[in-house]
Amino acid sequence: MLRIEHLSCGYGGPPIVKDVSFHVKEGEKLP
Repeated sequence: MLRIEHLSCGYGGPPIVKDVSFHVKEGEKLP
C-alpha cells in the first residue's frame, strides 16, 4: 500500500494511479 502511494508521488500524483492505490487500500482489487 505504502509502496503504491510512494510510486504515485513520484509519478506526479495522476488520477489513475491514485484510483488504483485507493482500490488497493480498500482491499477490493488485490493482485
